[in-house]
Amino acid sequence: MKSKLSHSASFKRVAAAAALSLLGLSGAAQAQANSVFQAVRVDMSEMRGGPAQTIQQLQTCLSRELPRAFAGRIVPGDRSAPVLVVRPQSVFLASAAGGSVGTFDREIGMSIDTMEGVGIVSGRRIPLTVSASPGGGAFSQLGYTTNPRVETLCQSFALWMARRT
Repeated sequence: MKSKLSHSASFKRVAAAAALSLLGLSGAAQAQANSVFQAVRVDMSEMRGGPAQTIQQLQTCLSRELPRAFAGRIVPGDRSAPVLVVRPQSVFLASAAGGSVGTFDREIGMSIDTMEGVGIVSGRRIPLTVSASPGGGAFSQLGYTTNPRVETLCQSFALWMARRT
C-alpha cells in the first residue's frame, strides 16, 4: 500500500511540474506574441502568378491591415526592435462553380480559398497558411476594383501573422 501512495505522490509531483512547465512555455509564447517591431513591411517578391489586379489588391490590403493587426506593437523609434517582413506567396480562389481551382478540403469536401506566405523576423521564417470558405457563390470582377474574397484572406492573414509573431 505504501508503494502505491508513494507512486501516486510521485505522479502528482510530476504532473504539477509538467503543468508549471507548460505555463512557462505558454508565457514564453505569449511574450513572443507581444514582441514589438520597428516596422512591418510588405514584400511582394515571392508572390507567384495571379492577375495583376489581385496582386495589387493584396499589397494594398496588407499595407492597411498589418498595421491594424500589430497596433501598439510597432515602435518606429526603437532601433533595437527588429523589422518584420511579410511576404505573401500565393492566393488560390476556389471555383464559384464548385470545381477545384482552390484547395480541396477533405474534411468538409469542398474547395476553399487559401493564402500562403511567410513572415521574416531576425532571419527566422514564420510560414503561414490561412483559408476561408468561398462564401456566397460566384463573384464577378466586372465593375469591381476589389474582390471581397481576397480582402477576407488578407485580413485573416494579417491577424494570424500578428498572433504568431
